[in-house]
Amino acid sequence: MIEILYIGIIFLLMMNIILLVILKRKKHNYNILEKKYFQQNSDYEFLRREKNRDNFQNKILNEKKNKRILIGDYNIYSLKQTISIIRIFNFDIDIVTSGEDIIDKIKHNYTCDLIITNNIYKHGCDGPTMFNELKKLNKFNIPVVINTISSDQTDYFINVCGFNDYIVKPMTEESFKKIVAKFLDK
Repeated sequence: MIEILYIGIIFLLMMNIILLVILKRKKHNYNILEKKYFQQNSDYEFLRREKNRDNFQNKILNEKKNKRILIGDYNIYSLKQTISIIRIFNFDIDIVTSGEDIIDKIKHNYTCDLIITNNIYKHGCDGPTMFNELKKLNKFNIPVVINTISSDQTDYFINVCGFNDYIVKPMTEESFKKIVAKFLDK
């Protein structure tokens, strides 16, 4: 009889241990599900707030549309310098790395208020060739400014090639201010 009592007590203890393990595991799984739920809700809330910010930003930008500038440059250091100057003036910027990319964008109805191009590119056509191709396009009327290290070629680039203006690299705030006044403050 005592043996049955011991077996019963051991059985009850084993059942309690198993029950505690099961409950602990369920609580652990619950915590994981709870974390996932809050993470998903947190992500959802972030996306909701982000959408509201985007809507607000679009509302403001639609009221005051920034002028857009297309920059053609393959040299990362020169490009960073140019972008840092243009950002001071709060213009929208698009970047390409070749004259062919500029031609392609314009042919496919890309619109901008100004194009700033290199006079040479690593691959493909140079700046003057690219500009001649653009001038052949029907209704092309975007000002094109050449950005070059050739400080003594102003006459050639403006009078011979027909560029609208000329900036010597590295672009400075003062040199870009003149371009803004001439082409973008209208």
